[in-house]
Amino acid sequence: MCCLIFCSTHLYADDSQLYLQFSRDSLDEAREKINIDLDNISKLSESMCLSINPSKTVVMLFGRKVMTEACKDLIRISVNGAVLPLTSECRNLGLIMDSDLRFDSHINLLLKRAFVNIKLIYGCKEFLDIRQRKMLCEALVLSHLNYCDTVYGPCLTKQNVARVQKIQNWCVRIVFNLRRTDRTSCRRQQLGWLNMAACAESVLHDFE
Repeated sequence: MCCLIFCSTHLYADDSQLYLQFSRDSLDEAREKINIDLDNISKLSESMCLSINPSKTVVMLFGRKVMTEACKDLIRISVNGAVLPLTSECRNLGLIMDSDLRFDSHINLLLKRAFVNIKLIYGCKEFLDIRQRKMLCEALVLSHLNYCDTVYGPCLTKQNVARVQKIQNWCVRIVFNLRRTDRTSCRRQQLGWLNMAACAESVLHDFE
């Protein structure tokens, strides 16, 4: 956007996002900069007979929890006189982002969906061959985990990595009709699937 002075932007279809990086000591200055850019956007929109809908606009503060908690009452961002609500979570193109970028809510939602689809596949696995089981696990379960994994994967806690890995292990057992006590690592390699730790590590190497 040519009217922006301070913020960077991310645009996708009718969704617009403004970003500004700042330190705790420059909070007041950052707040003023964001409000200036929002005012410029509002004026540009009005000149084109458009308007910003404050009810569909939110503010998120990213950082360590101690910092965001200390700053949340000092953030006052407004559009056309309407103060925008500060939220700790927001859906961004299907990815649930949280203020500390741990993606706990996103993982909880993914696992809930995975459990449902795993039960569906498990219920009919006796009528399917290995190729069909693999295809269904990849399409109905793992595809949801793979979406945006380059974003959330490196940020997950060890606990969430283990939870997601358990889903993949269940898929391996379904594909090969293994018992719960059978090991899955060798079978997973046969399928060409990386475990969660390896996926996160490969992403980090890509950005080095």
